[in-house]
Amino acid sequence: MVNRNHMGISAIVHLKNQRSEELAEMLSWNEPAFGTASGQKELYELNGVQMGAVADAKIYKDGELVLLFWGELFKDTPDNILTRYHQHKEACLEDIDGEFAFILLDAASNQLFAVRDRLGIYPLYWCINNKSGYFSTSLKAILATGTVSPTPDLSGLAAALSLGFISQDVTCIENVNRLLPGYYLKLSLETGQFSISPYWSFSSTFSSQYSSRFESSNDIYCELERQIKNAIERRDPKKIGCQSGTIGSYMIWDSHSKQGQLIDVAPTADDFLKNLIPMVWSLEMPNATNCWLESWKFVEACKQQSLACYFDTGFEAEFYDYSKEALELFQSHYLVKRNFEPSFWSKIAFRLFPRVQLDAMRRMQEATPQIAFLENNLLFSQKEFREAAGELSSYFDLDLFIHQFYNLNRIAKLDASFFYLTIKSRISDGISESRLRIAQSHGIKSQSPFLDYHLLQFFSSIAPEIWASPDLISAFPKYWKQNRDVPEEVSLWKNGPQTNFDILLSKELRPWLLGLTRGTLVETGLISSSWLKKALKTPEKYIQGLYAILILEIWMRLFIDLPLQKANKDLRLEDILKRG
Repeated sequence: MVNRNHMGISAIVHLKNQRSEELAEMLSWNEPAFGTASGQKELYELNGVQMGAVADAKIYKDGELVLLFWGELFKDTPDNILTRYHQHKEACLEDIDGEFAFILLDAASNQLFAVRDRLGIYPLYWCINNKSGYFSTSLKAILATGTVSPTPDLSGLAAALSLGFISQDVTCIENVNRLLPGYYLKLSLETGQFSISPYWSFSSTFSSQYSSRFESSNDIYCELERQIKNAIERRDPKKIGCQSGTIGSYMIWDSHSKQGQLIDVAPTADDFLKNLIPMVWSLEMPNATNCWLESWKFVEACKQQSLACYFDTGFEAEFYDYSKEALELFQSHYLVKRNFEPSFWSKIAFRLFPRVQLDAMRRMQEATPQIAFLENNLLFSQKEFREAAGELSSYFDLDLFIHQFYNLNRIAKLDASFFYLTIKSRISDGISESRLRIAQSHGIKSQSPFLDYHLLQFFSSIAPEIWASPDLISAFPKYWKQNRDVPEEVSLWKNGPQTNFDILLSKELRPWLLGLTRGTLVETGLISSSWLKKALKTPEKYIQGLYAILILEIWMRLFIDLPLQKANKDLRLEDILKRG
């Protein structure tokens, strides 16, 4: 187990060379929420740029190049980044393989680079105004400077309610942004101008030709098992704990069957209410995925038992059969694309309600199966979203979201694009970054050997007749049942721990859901009180939406309504959501 007391990086760029004492305050917010208070700090300052690292984050120097690095590289060392930058400048980013967030200062050219890893395992937030630029792996660190007003960003709030998390380059705080996975920010220290560019794209993985062929699902399984064993051996923990019961965890378990331990993370309503405030505080960004309680308990158990904290990908899309769904969506959406012929009545409606009809025409002309797929996976349908959050609904546009962030037109295989969409919309922000935050809040490191960008390249190499075939769904459980001696305790775990929605509908939680009618979101008009009252009458029908609103309500109060202070993590639910 890697024990980390403080972790993360922060930097300030004073564009007018006015030094401040804000960096020390920022670094204090890079510490874990529930760890000890000791940690080694490393500081650097040059020409108005102040940089700081804590614990395993480090500062590397080479002449007029300075690297502020947090994370790990799989095949290299951080100081080699400086060597490669000397030779290839920013083009060297394309060859960096690992999980990281780093800041590179080139004092000779007066440029600063902020870089985030390909799959977004490590977060990196930034805020640039006309005087200074702030960079940190912690949102709270930027807010702690006192120079950023905690004003809600409506597009961020809308995304959080639509998806359950934010998978864009914004946050829920105005003027505070974050880098998307595989992107870098380039800032001129002389002019203050900056640009944001990708050095690697998710969709570019699927644009390549097939590099290998697989004859059966068993071949795919063996290749995945080999990759996971190599990843675990590379990190070589003495004892491991693994979650979540999908095929990745079985592979991890098999790789270290003698050291593996089963950890009971079955949640209760009391666990949920007790840990709700600490979880929201630690995640920093609102996340309404209902499995984080298991992750929270799992990390706590790993720390108590001195286990390395291993997660698999945590999603069930690796072997989901998209072929049937792709065909149905293709038939129902692609055939009407650009074949819309306006009728007499639609022409009349166009004159009476031009904006509504323009939106309708655009939807009919540009609708794709991918948009339909995403619509089916939203917490609210577009109609429900307009009803539940009238003001916010205009800030989340599915078409724009797809075309701006997903570039699905680059992916020729329709079923592969669904797999890609699932990864980019759920994994990078909905799962991996949140699990890192939960582990970090307890002062330990999480590992995800099954999750790196090579997984995308691996799946893009699978031929269409093998990819997303029904054989994939059935082969893996059968393979384990027929060809592996699975310990009895593992077989009991085969479906994975799941948060039962009965917890969210329990009598212990219901008073807090009812309290939302007097919450900040309703008072500010961001959530319709009429919709909320209707949803509370039949909560089992709207439970995912209610859960997202509950998380967002707590997040708003912790990060916007209350002064930022470390005691907030210890507040009781009663202190946050007053019941009248």
